[in-house]
Amino acid sequence: MVDLGSGAKRKIDDFMLTRYACYLVAQNGDPRKEEVAFAQSCFAVQTRIIFERGVDENGFARIRSKGDAALFGGISTQKI
Repeated sequence: MVDLGSGAKRKIDDFMLTRYACYLVAQNGDPRKEEVAFAQSCFAVQTRIIFERGVDENGFARIRSKGDAALFGGISTQKI
């Protein structure tokens, strides 16, 4: 149940998202909403940390490809 602005409550469905789906929702959400801004910041920090550890563009592409394969049943980034 979630609280509505009128003080009423409404039952809503709960969804479990993949990391990639969370990323897409965060990147396309309204950053004026605290939760969206927080998610955008988390993804940006994680990406920055990868580059600060010396991972170059090719390494980052390999990491992304492995993540895509894990999320999409072994399908490569190119095929997606």
